[in-house]
Amino acid sequence: METAWLLAGDFNSLLSASEKCGGAPFDASRVREFQDCLLDSALADLGFVGPPFTWFRRGTKERLDRGLGNLMWTTQFPDTTVRPRVKSDHRPLLIRSGPEFPTLGPKPFRFIASWLTHRGFLDMLKAAWAKGSDLKSCSKSFARDAAHWNKHTFGHIMRRKDHLLRRIENLEEQWGGDSELARASSRT
Repeated sequence: METAWLLAGDFNSLLSASEKCGGAPFDASRVREFQDCLLDSALADLGFVGPPFTWFRRGTKERLDRGLGNLMWTTQFPDTTVRPRVKSDHRPLLIRSGPEFPTLGPKPFRFIASWLTHRGFLDMLKAAWAKGSDLKSCSKSFARDAAHWNKHTFGHIMRRKDHLLRRIENLEEQWGGDSELARASSRT
């Protein structure tokens, strides 16, 4: 029985001329070798989201990092996205195997451990707990008050995280391969 699997990383190979900019002349024979290897292995490139090049050196830009999946993978997870990072040579890729679905209905309560670091958390907890008369009502009161406190006092962490991730993606697209950050990170 065949199972879904993927292979991801730095392959040091291109699949087309569009994956290279600058440097030595494009070598079509090496591309054919990699394409033949993928065909023989029944693997497909999963595409990518973000900057078009993942490796940069002295005016040469190439897309070397990628995710590859077999037929079962592409069938079971058609919405897979591969997100290379700026200067991602030998760095992890972010791979999501499905779309981000909007939530239907109210979200279940989740305690966020970083609340404990906020100086106002304990006061909010005590006040919320004092509103109830038994464990169930105290828990409901705390969940309701914590959600409000998280949104208005602590700051909605996931919204801030999403905002920062969008900023990172925008910066990656702007910087491409010629950024000071990319050059600086290649020295580390």
